[in-house]
Amino acid sequence: MQDHRHARLVINKAEERAGRRGRWYLPNKQGVLTVCMGDLADATIVIGILAQVFFLEYYGLGRYLNWVITGMICVRALFSGWKYSGRALLLGLITVAGWLSGALLGGNMETFRANILLLLYPFVYTLYFFLLVTNKRDFLLGLFDAGFPVFNAILLLNMAIMFIQYSTHGMIAATTNDISYFEDNISGLFSYASVHAVALYTSFVVLYNFVWIRRLRGPLWPSLAIAYNVCLIVLSFYLATLNDNKALFIILPLVLVMFWLISVMRGEADVSGPFFWLVALYFILTIAYVLVPAFQILVDTQVFGLFDMVGSSASVGTAADGSNERIAIIGFALLRPATWSLGEGLGASSFYASGFMSFNHFGQADMGSFLILMGVWETAAYVAFFHSVVSEFMEQEKGSNGRIVRLLLLLTILINFLYTQCFTRVNCCLCLLLLCGALAWSWNSSAADYLIIDRDEEQV
Repeated sequence: MQDHRHARLVINKAEERAGRRGRWYLPNKQGVLTVCMGDLADATIVIGILAQVFFLEYYGLGRYLNWVITGMICVRALFSGWKYSGRALLLGLITVAGWLSGALLGGNMETFRANILLLLYPFVYTLYFFLLVTNKRDFLLGLFDAGFPVFNAILLLNMAIMFIQYSTHGMIAATTNDISYFEDNISGLFSYASVHAVALYTSFVVLYNFVWIRRLRGPLWPSLAIAYNVCLIVLSFYLATLNDNKALFIILPLVLVMFWLISVMRGEADVSGPFFWLVALYFILTIAYVLVPAFQILVDTQVFGLFDMVGSSASVGTAADGSNERIAIIGFALLRPATWSLGEGLGASSFYASGFMSFNHFGQADMGSFLILMGVWETAAYVAFFHSVVSEFMEQEKGSNGRIVRLLLLLTILINFLYTQCFTRVNCCLCLLLLCGALAWSWNSSAADYLIIDRDEEQV
């Protein structure tokens, strides 16, 4: 009886919020059994996704699990009675239509099918995330609320395995490994060549921890949690120097700055304090740069090298090599007439085809590949779809500040789109979804309050 009353209270509260925003969040009204069975199905899918990305793909099982999980998501979406947002459906249909239009351009049909599969799995997982946000917000917030030990345990385990991989020179390697560059395979349990997934997931956990720390009370626990998070940041940067994970040096500082901006807009941080610490940090790093040769080499390669890459690669075209090709491919694509229509077509080349269009590392980041193979408009539609999904996690808009947070989410997506394979690799896509969800969660002043209200109502 008490469980039924709690389920009714949760439904009433969800409907009340739906009335305020014009959406249904929890349409299941058949009682405790329906609610519990739905939660069990969603929990199974979520556990399957996490297990596939963080563990089982390492053993070469990702391909089969993607089929199984995609099928489960399709069944869940079709028979759940969930409501769907017209905007997201329209953007999703445009995205799928863009894929299919690639078949009209000819090319190799086997390549076309392989590319469709690369796009399909991240797209379906993103769509499922959107369905959870719009229909089962309490369930998703519950995962964020209770995920602290799981998310951190995964990161700590992965760090330990990366250190072993570095120390043993690859003796602990993923089962499916066709990348010869040693550093690219130091990615723990994230399968082979997944240092970008490591960067995204590390940034997510650090941000998530800072948001979670807000809920701690007392003088001791918040201080200990902050010290622990700072240690995670230092250790993650050290590991990034071992596996040449330049993405972490871009994404994590960017995320921390965004979190500070959101905290300022929420009235939880002032502007003057961080400037003092930034000035102090600048002098400390300057002294270390002058006195410590190893640190000087690190800064020259990982920081100044990034600026040199951006400054030079935009104009060299197909002569670019290595990381420079990420930006060079974009400039090259925008000069091609086909890019401003339907692109070269998904049958023209694999997303990861080495040597296509004379680029040795074609496909090492998704933006250039998308522009060349699918064109500007399909690329823009896909970014708009992904942005509409992660923006739904924002509980409160609050006028102009809310629009700023939406712009921060868009900036996060675009930077990762430019530098990583976030739309064609499941592990990168999931980690980007988690990262954007944590950014939006950091803005939601009432996200944890809903869960606290639930527990209070249960005791009535």
